[in-house]
Amino acid sequence: MEQKMDFSPDRVDLSGSLREAVASATEAWIEASVTHLGLSLQLSSVTGLTAFIEDEMAAPVVPLFINLRDVECTLIEDRPPVRVGGPPPIPAPPMVVRIKHLLVQRNHCGVISVGVNEASPNSLAPRGNPDPR
Repeated sequence: MEQKMDFSPDRVDLSGSLREAVASATEAWIEASVTHLGLSLQLSSVTGLTAFIEDEMAAPVVPLFINLRDVECTLIEDRPPVRVGGPPPIPAPPMVVRIKHLLVQRNHCGVISVGVNEASPNSLAPRGNPDPR
């Protein structure tokens, strides 16, 4: 994963907060490529991760490029069933998600695009163009 920030002092706007000034003066994006990854996650752990994702403050949007290739994720139901009476439930089989190739992009406006980059299916978008359209 790579994050690049180019700081330009002449673009600093001091009329707002320091956070807004730094965000407006930098051009940053995050780029990641994940290949041949196998994950096995328990659903109780996945639902517990939401506490780390939620935030009360809106952060500036950072463009994002994620290239997934040959990724498999197995979700295992380990949460106790919520039942009143009756026979015990049959355990749910694991859910397997396989991704052959997927490109996830977020632009400066926060719009997320999911698909395959048909122009160059074997690489990420060029690094010099953080806002593809």
